[in-house]
Amino acid sequence: GGGGGGGNKPLVNIHEQILGVVGNMNADHIYEIMGELKRIVTQNREQARELLNQYPQLSIAILRMHDRLGKLNSGGGPGPGPGPGMGGMDGPGHPPGRGPPPMGAGPP
Repeated sequence: GGGGGGGNKPLVNIHEQILGVVGNMNADHIYEIMGELKRIVTQNREQARELLNQYPQLSIAILRMHDRLGKLNSGGGPGPGPGPGMGGMDGPGHPPGRGPPPMGAGPP
């Protein structure tokens, strides 16, 4: 008789894998992925939320990519000083539409 192998790997392993994968990416690749993610979030917030719920490791990867970009941008290349400032993930800020409506002054 033969014994069956297998078994699920813990999430820690996935974390290590992500670190490895992101560690091998260059800035262009990361910007490409970030852009794609940004597009999904902008177009379909619900889908983005569901994606992150389904794949918690995705949020880890995004954090790692941010971290890596920071390292790449802070003198990771041979050029003098940091490169041209690429726009980050922060788009135009929309203040949350909470709070009471402005109080209108009554007629005199």
